[in-house]
Parts: sequence; C-alpha cells; structure tokens
Amino acid sequence: MNMNKPLFAIAVIGLIIIALGLVFTSSAKDNFTKNMVDQYKTQELIIAQEVALVLEGEVKGIREKLDLIARLPEVRDGDTQTCGKKLEEVFVGMKERVTNLGRMNASGIFYCSVNKAAIGIDGKQYAHLKKIIDERKPVLGYVLNNTNPSTSLHVPIFDENNTFKGTLGGAIQFSDLQEKYLKDIKFLKQGYVTLLDDNGDLLFHPRPVFMGKNMWSEEMQTATKRNEDLNNMVKAVLQGKSGTASYLFEGKLKVAAYVPAFVFPDRVWGVVVTVPIEDILKSAKVEETFFQINIILLLFLIPVAGAFYLSLKKQGTPA
Repeated sequence: MNMNKPLFAIAVIGLIIIALGLVFTSSAKDNFTKNMVDQYKTQELIIAQEVALVLEGEVKGIREKLDLIARLPEVRDGDTQTCGKKLEEVFVGMKERVTNLGRMNASGIFYCSVNKAAIGIDGKQYAHLKKIIDERKPVLGYVLNNTNPSTSLHVPIFDENNTFKGTLGGAIQFSDLQEKYLKDIKFLKQGYVTLLDDNGDLLFHPRPVFMGKNMWSEEMQTATKRNEDLNNMVKAVLQGKSGTASYLFEGKLKVAAYVPAFVFPDRVWGVVVTVPIEDILKSAKVEETFFQINIILLLFLIPVAGAFYLSLKKQGTPA
C-alpha cells in the first residue's frame, strides 16, 4: 500500500495547525497585553484620583488653619514680640504641615515670624505675596527655591472694622508632601507618581534632579526629547482634564494616568501615575507564558516535519 498520500496529508494538516497556532498565539498575546495595559491604566487612574483628593484636603486644611490663626488678637493686632510668641505657640500644631509661619504688615513687610531671619524682608518681591497685598485675597504661590522646591500659602488679615492689616502665611515643602503622602506609593517595580504645578513646574519627581524644573524649559524638553505624547499629556492635566496616555521616555514605552488636583481657587496641580509597559508584562508573566506555548508548538513541529520528510522520501520510491 502506498503511504505517500496519508503521510503527506498528515504533514500538511499538521503544518496548517502549527501555522494557525502561531498566528493565534500572536493575536492572543497582543489582545492579552492590551487588556493588561488597560487594567493597569484603570488602577493608575484610581491611585491618581486618591492622591489628588489627599492633596486637595491637605492644602484646604492649611488654609483653614491659617484663617483661624489670623483671627487671634495677638497675631492680628500684636507687635513683633507678642505676635512672634503666639506664632511659636501655634506652630507646634502646624509644623507637620508648614515649615514656617510669617506675618506681613499691610505694606508687605514681614515683622513677625517663627523664622526670625525673615523679619524685615519685603514680601512684595515675590509675585504671589505682592498679589495678596494688592488684591487682599488668599493666595498660593508657585515654586520657590529650585534646589528644595517649596511654596507658601497666605491669607489676608482684617480687623473688626474690615480694615486690611496684612497677611499670615506658611511655607509648604514639597519634600514634606512626598514624605507624608507619596513615598509609600508602590506601583510595580518602576512605577511612580509625578506632581506638577499648573505652570508646568515639577513639584515632585522621584529623580531629585528634575525637582523644581519646568516641563517647558529647554532643559526638560531636551531630557524628554520633546516627546509630543508626553507634552500633550502634561497640557491636558494642567488644563484640568483627566485620562490615560502612552509615551516613550528614555527608550521605554510607558503608560500613565493623569488627574487634576484642584488645590486652590483658579489653581490646579497635576497628578501623574506612570509605569513602563515592561513592568506590566513581567508582572503578568506574558512573555514567559507565550514563550512556553510557542515551544510546545515547535515541539509538535518535529513529528510533523518527520512525517512530511517521509512522505517526500516515499515519492521517490516505487510502490
């Protein structure tokens, strides 16, 4: 009996099955990867929303506390010594939130402060402090001191006749916010949180060298290679939008979720949670799983190839 045709048929069917298997596993891998990335984007979004709510509550709490302190008679009407003594007393309960308490008079000169070195400084040299002197409304500053980024929040002080008496404010260190709220956020191996001001300043980044830098500066645009996807994401979050995005940074494809934190009237901080796709794939053992499947298909190829070889060999042998 001539076995050429059965062997050949088996070989062809086997090769078709293997080819379909390879196509299927490739498609399955792509779909699985997409689903995993989408799941992690959702998780990132949840984390970013939680961080935003915490930051909003933190800044709101500082402002409310300053409003209460500003109403104390010793702070509102006291001289340098009286005011200073009271600020030192209340600072005990505030030092977890601010690194200084300072009182400016109606002309913008600090005359009372926990940090005695600040007394006599003209606060109007800082844009946000000039603004509160001019407009007499609470104000949150932008980044001060790029080597150790900080800002300050000031509230106006009025007497019983609603006469403007000056301001009271506290310094906020972004390293303190990181220590309290960001350092324990772990997202896979290389995931991290970034915090931006609405003018593009990096308030927090896990790389200290980026802290205080502006995203639109030549330095940062060079570091990010002017990545359009990354720039568009930053623009979106600083416009008060939330969502997810993918971008390339230092040769790694990353996925991120971004959420605005409305920390102050007309002000927004952007919260971005990002992680490399390679971390997502490693966590789900995607490459390992589909590598094993392909090995199984290749092992199945051996007997199929043998059958195909025998069928070809028999074609040259008389029946």
